[in-house]
Amino acid sequence: MKRRLSLPAKILLIAALNLLLLGVTLVGLAGVQLQNMSTLLLAPTRDRVFADARLLALDVSGRSRESLSALLAVRSKERGVALYLFDTQGTEIAGPAMLVPPALANLVEKTQISELPLN
Repeated sequence: MKRRLSLPAKILLIAALNLLLLGVTLVGLAGVQLQNMSTLLLAPTRDRVFADARLLALDVSGRSRESLSALLAVRSKERGVALYLFDTQGTEIAGPAMLVPPALANLVEKTQISELPLN
């Protein structure tokens, strides 16, 4: 004679299996979404830098080189960082005098600006 599970036991077994499946799915999704913790931790900073860059781009249009340097000096003091402005060939347009690092200069020469990774 076969022993059969009672209805409450079957319900509990199905509920336990559902919870197990849900847990495995959540762990899998968390693993995929959070592969790189630095992405999660640095996202607010990246967003703030992009927002500042967009605001600066709006202020830059239609200004002379001298006023660009003054604008960058003011923004540098406000933000507590050094700001520089370069064109797509790596030539400095405004800001304190600086040499582009050779590795970056080589990358700019070899790559079209539309192909550079922005993230």
